[in-house]
Amino acid sequence: MKHIRPYPISGPDVAKILGRNWVCPYCNSETTVEGDDDITWVPIPVASSPQRFMCLGCCEDIHSTCASDDFDSNPYEDIVAEAAAHEGLSMSEFRRLCLQQQIDSAKLRIEREHDNQRYSERLARLESLLVAMS
Repeated sequence: MKHIRPYPISGPDVAKILGRNWVCPYCNSETTVEGDDDITWVPIPVASSPQRFMCLGCCEDIHSTCASDDFDSNPYEDIVAEAAAHEGLSMSEFRRLCLQQQIDSAKLRIEREHDNQRYSERLARLESLLVAMS
């Protein structure tokens, strides 16, 4: 795994944070409906108030694609393009936000967890991808 996702949040917790049930804005299929505790959520990389969330499946697809060394030829690039369009951003802007979210998540994991070596290597790699985009 070359990407790092934020800590996941349960569906009931997302519904509680938002004060209502939520549907993933990217796949439009996963929901926070009561009893669907298997689905976990992470904040989307675009800042908003209140914070919005995407399902873990979309997160995995989007984060792994954005962290790909061969982003421009990645077969899942269209998923990132669709998410970026949904947010009204260029794919480059959305990818930057996604990489920054992963960098922030890596720093948090290094702070909280004991596997610093693994996260430090990923952090350095993600930071180099972000710098290369500048």
